[in-house]
Amino acid sequence: MKRLLATLFLGLVMSFSFMPAFASAQIPDELPKPVTPKLQIPIPGLNFEGSVIVSGNEPVEGCEPNKVCVSVIGRYINAIFRYGLGAGIIFTIVLIMVGGVQWMVGSAVGSIDKAKKRIQNASIGLVLLLTATVFLTFLNPAITALNTLKLTTIPKAPPLEQELIVGNSVIETDVQNDEGETVNVASVRLIVDPSTGETRTHPNVDARLGAGVELLHADMIEPLHRVANSLNVQTNGRHGIEIIAGFSDPAQTMRRFYEICVQGSGSCAEIVCNPLPAGNQWIEGDYETGFKLTSHAQSVMRDQNLNETQLVELMAQEASENDRRSCPYTTGYAVGVICDEQNERAITDLNCQIALEETMKRKGFCRSYFSPWHYELAGKQTSVHQCDWKEGSMLRPLRYCSSGQGADVDYNTSGDGSPCAIDYSALTSSCVRFDLRTGRCNVDLSEFDGGGF
Repeated sequence: MKRLLATLFLGLVMSFSFMPAFASAQIPDELPKPVTPKLQIPIPGLNFEGSVIVSGNEPVEGCEPNKVCVSVIGRYINAIFRYGLGAGIIFTIVLIMVGGVQWMVGSAVGSIDKAKKRIQNASIGLVLLLTATVFLTFLNPAITALNTLKLTTIPKAPPLEQELIVGNSVIETDVQNDEGETVNVASVRLIVDPSTGETRTHPNVDARLGAGVELLHADMIEPLHRVANSLNVQTNGRHGIEIIAGFSDPAQTMRRFYEICVQGSGSCAEIVCNPLPAGNQWIEGDYETGFKLTSHAQSVMRDQNLNETQLVELMAQEASENDRRSCPYTTGYAVGVICDEQNERAITDLNCQIALEETMKRKGFCRSYFSPWHYELAGKQTSVHQCDWKEGSMLRPLRYCSSGQGADVDYNTSGDGSPCAIDYSALTSSCVRFDLRTGRCNVDLSEFDGGGF
């Protein structure tokens, strides 16, 4: 009997071995196709077809919507149970028959006693099998009929903001690269949804100053979109980016440069790039000594009876015709970026500002030492000469320094005590209003008793 039981058990174990071949479940074509196993040794009555079902928005073959219904294990265990129960019943009946034959042909008293014992034991086993089955079936049928495992499906998430970085609204302009070739620019605020072909507004990009500021070289668009999407994730959906400076027409840049750096005292109220080519005949000077009109410019004004506005327009035309543009915003490779809902004169979320700087560095931008909102694409920069800037640090403008130090100060060198260098990443817990243009904290909680106003 032990040998027979061992043989039966071995057969059940071998039947659980799977072959490399699989059969597909019956499910709609647009849904993932699961696979079901094939037994190496088949069990009578066991069929895995339809044992794994993936439903979509509609129920499929009894499987609820948006579910994965798996009955493989239940079917297998139920089949083993039924197969084992039938085998046990047959085995006990055979033992009873063997005992009966042994009793009939037995001649000795001992042989008849063994036959009686065999029939008694087999009968008890048969009664136990049938009694257990009856009790389990009537008490709780689910015990002998395992239910299907049902898992709620999780919708496949689309690639992060994929539709926001594929396709741009390209606009024809006269933006030129450093070889003097005309290139296309695009609107960083607008995107083309590739699924519909429609142009819409990027949800994580804002442009404070209107349509002109959002134009950038086409190569700048996708990296900035990635920055905007990444920053939005890092800040749990609270922030995107705000473009405060973008492509600038060379003629308009010339007008602004003249107004801020030449007109009046000749000292720049703020740093504005001179879009005229090097060695031009109109403007002379530099940012330290100041700018002024050349004698040639003054002669042209007298000889042609031009007023100041007319002269500026002549210079603006020459700036537009300059094939070697050196001002960053006239090339389209420079951009002014801060966190949205902020102001470069009053940053109220320094953590977002620092996270933005870290993201811009990862996405291949160089940042100005003096103007933390000013970035240029690495390899295309004209005013930012190095990309080893430190996030959360800056050099203050010269007029805010108590000594003559300025551009020669390296803010990466700690402990130099320079009044021109500032590490505002250390102010995130106390400064609630920081000025990126001056490098000063305008409102510091440590100045108020109890940390309140």
